[in-house]
Amino acid sequence: MLETPGLLGTDVSLGTQLLEIQQSVEICPEPHAFLLVFSSETGITKDEEYTIDLLRVAFGEKVFDHCIVVFTHGNKFDSDQEFEKFWKQSGMIVKLVKSCGGRIVRIENNDQINPINVFIDLIEAMSDKGNKTYHYPWIKEHKRVLQAYIDKYNGIGYLRHQLSVLAHALGKVLASEVWRVMLFGGIIISPSALGVSSAGYIGYMAAGMHLPELSDQL
Repeated sequence: MLETPGLLGTDVSLGTQLLEIQQSVEICPEPHAFLLVFSSETGITKDEEYTIDLLRVAFGEKVFDHCIVVFTHGNKFDSDQEFEKFWKQSGMIVKLVKSCGGRIVRIENNDQINPINVFIDLIEAMSDKGNKTYHYPWIKEHKRVLQAYIDKYNGIGYLRHQLSVLAHALGKVLASEVWRVMLFGGIIISPSALGVSSAGYIGYMAAGMHLPELSDQL
């Protein structure tokens, strides 16, 4: 098991965070499972609504075939029905669980809710007893887009703005059947609203054109 940096909540730029998280598949190539851990105590924050999009930008659309959604502090709920009622209050978690093939568990470090057996059963089924692993042929394209973003973009914008820039840029280097230019966490901002023409994204990726600073009022 390899623990990665958190997706949110640091002072590091978004591009740098996602590149650091990508390193997990270099340290541990072709993993059998990704565990997406949330806390039942804190609930889902506004930025966490973009969890699906952050994972897509880092690892591609197919990463969810290998993901399990995990909530800690599982003994907060008296039953699985109460737990289900809790997580279904979040539209993002509902979408995420659907993308992950319905795989969601609650855990607690006690005898009542033992996570080890639950994980083993889920991972065995998801990976076809270890025969199916995460492998994404276009991970280098994602890495190149993220590195170009870090090198050429120095502005600080809201999370949705930054994800919109990256989603559009990936759409210019990946085929439509590989990448969908959209955001699950909110409406994607168009290139014109970001101050960059559609052609500008091609130039940005091909020649390293500097993107203008995102306006704080968008």
